[in-house]
Formats: sequence, structure tokens, C-alpha cells
Amino acid sequence: MRKFLLFAILCATCSNAWAHGTSTVQISVGASAGKLSINSGTTIQGLKVFADNSDVFDGLGQSIVPGWAFDSSLNSSTIGLNIVDTMFYWNTTSGINATTTDNLTFRRLFFPTVPDTAVVGQSSITDATTTLWDSATVGQSHHIMRYEVPSGSGPGAYGVLVQLQDISAVPSLAASDPFLLIFNKGLTSTPGTVAGQPLDSSQFGTAVGAITAAAVPEPAGACLAIIALGGFVCAARRLKRSPSKF
Repeated sequence: MRKFLLFAILCATCSNAWAHGTSTVQISVGASAGKLSINSGTTIQGLKVFADNSDVFDGLGQSIVPGWAFDSSLNSSTIGLNIVDTMFYWNTTSGINATTTDNLTFRRLFFPTVPDTAVVGQSSITDATTTLWDSATVGQSHHIMRYEVPSGSGPGAYGVLVQLQDISAVPSLAASDPFLLIFNKGLTSTPGTVAGQPLDSSQFGTAVGAITAAAVPEPAGACLAIIALGGFVCAARRLKRSPSKF
């Protein structure tokens, strides 16, 4: 009887954990022209964004959303998830200028030979790359990564810029373009939609817009234009200060 109860509790726990991952957000990965490609997601300001509108974290601060789908052409490859930049954070009090001591952990779920995690905060990155996909996970093409934040953390949105890399013994594919993962922890949102399709005025929709804007690098042309404008202003001031020779 005791064994039966233990088995029932274990099944219920697993069922709840997996049911919590129900989501329309799935990252589809393939390869094109010798490069890893991200074949799904919403493009905002030229950046692929994955952001489930629902509060994806359970009571333990854990989520298995978004899921992943890998093209069969990658079955012989080992793919790593690489954190490109420190974490972006947004809350209802300070917006994109909010600070937090929370870290976001990426933890590989299936068949790791050693614990395989990557951890990112607002000011630090620990073990930037974690194995995401290899021959051991072929067929496990959905919830193969768990995302974790402290269980007691307040409402907010966590954003991380990542890219995929071929970390096989003999790599054959170039890294993917960076893309943005944004997680909702307790913010209000528009039910039944994915944030960014289009951006809405809910708390999480606003957070997605702010985090995306912060993550998108300034175009080189814009920077040059600002430098050039600064040069014109300085030149104009010099001319104004110079005494007339006539």
C-alpha cells in the first residue's frame, strides 16, 4: 500500500509538472546554408523573440516552456545553448531599470552525463554554454530544458539573449543568429495570445517591448550618424566663437 501511494504521488507530481508546460511557444531549430537556423518565433525589431504570455513558472519557480523541436538533419550533431549577454529584467515598479539579485538557470533535463546548467543574472554569467541537444536526446524534441528562478521572486519579466552553437567533436555548422527568450513571472497578460503578436498594453506585453528594445544592438549606421552630428555641432560652435575677419 505504501509503495502504491508513493507511486501515485510521483505520477501526480510528474503530471502536474508536464501539464504546466502546455504552450504554443516552440523553438524550431534546423540548418540552412551551413548555419544553425531558428525557424519559428515572432520577429520584433529584427530580432526573433520567444515569449509565452502566461505565467510559466510553477510554485517552485520552475518551467519547461518554451519547448524545442529539432530537424532530423541535426540528429548526428551536438547543439549547445549559449548565453550571449547578461539578463534583462523588468518589473511594474521600475520598468526596464529594475534591479534584481535573481538568477535564471537553464538546466538540461534528459540524459546529462554530468549536471549541465548555465546560469545568468543581471551582472554575471556562469557556465555560459549548456548542452541542449545530442544523440542521447534524439526523439526528445519538446521539453528538454528546464528554466528556473527563485521560487519567492516577485512579479517580473526575465529576458535572455541566446544563440545555438554546434559543439560537436567536429563542428560543421556556424552558430545561429542570437534570439531572445522572455519569461513571465506573475505579470498580467492578454489571455490566449503570445506576447509580441502584436505587442499589447498588458504588463507582460509592455515588458516584452521594453526588453526587446534593450536587447537590440544599436545599428552601426545610427552610431555613425550620431558621431557625425556631434562633429557638425562642435564645428558650428567653433565658427560661432571665432571673431569675424571682415
